[in-house]
Amino acid sequence: MMLVICYDVLARYVLNQPTEWVFTLASNGLLAITFLAIPYLYARDDHIAVDLVYDHLPRAVRVGASWATRVVAVTFGFVLTWYGIDLVRSASAAGLQTSGTFSLPVSWVAAPMAVGGLLLALVALVAPAPAVDLDTTSKEGVA
Repeated sequence: MMLVICYDVLARYVLNQPTEWVFTLASNGLLAITFLAIPYLYARDDHIAVDLVYDHLPRAVRVGASWATRVVAVTFGFVLTWYGIDLVRSASAAGLQTSGTFSLPVSWVAAPMAVGGLLLALVALVAPAPAVDLDTTSKEGVA
């Protein structure tokens, strides 16, 4: 995407020949990257986390919260898969295209949503049990 956008800037401002396909390709590519990165980030535990309250909870509550997060991730993954498949199927049946002169089938744009959702659900199902550090604010974390 970086090369495509750099080409567009060069074509538009240096060659004075703007392209019509870069915006469609870059915006739909960003959607695909986002949906396909979700399962990868979940598997690596690299998603954004705000731990202002979480770190001060007792270990048992943090373990429960970690399992609840896993249940939500699996559920969200399956819902995203179902919605993505439904969107691909209905867009294909209706022959929907993205707007603009360089248009793509909407089913192509929606396919990464279904794939990313399924991968998220599978990763959340087979990932190891959530690791929860010992509570350092209580005596159980002290040696």
